[in-house]
Amino acid sequence: MISPTIRIPLLLGLIVLVAAGGILFVQEQKKLSLEANLKLIKLKNLRIGVGSYGNKKGTGLFGSLVNEGKETVSIATLLVSFVDDTGQIVKTHEFSPVNRFSWLDPKPLVPGETKEFGFLLDDIVPESWSGNFEAKLIKLKFKD
Repeated sequence: MISPTIRIPLLLGLIVLVAAGGILFVQEQKKLSLEANLKLIKLKNLRIGVGSYGNKKGTGLFGSLVNEGKETVSIATLLVSFVDDTGQIVKTHEFSPVNRFSWLDPKPLVPGETKEFGFLLDDIVPESWSGNFEAKLIKLKFKD
């Protein structure tokens, strides 16, 4: 038999352990779901060029997103890493080509749709940037 002075702390410890395990399980499920969904949103034709965004013109990152999934995307976040001449990442920046809070283009990315995007880089890139970059989708939020 367990002593009454140990029973309550032991029970509380067990509750904390079960709760922590549940939280870790839910987080792992969310991570697996995000990874699966990220594979269904394709980045295409990424390129550096001259163009405009809103009423500004300059050097930008342009491309398109294709929704090959079954859910409507309301926010998609792209992580762009700017690389120097030695191949080292000198700066990273997040862009949201799909963003329901955007003033210029708040439209979601519906299944089967392709959305063109562009972001000006002149005020973002460091002096040591070689013109090379790496990009990947890191976050998705689906329409409720």
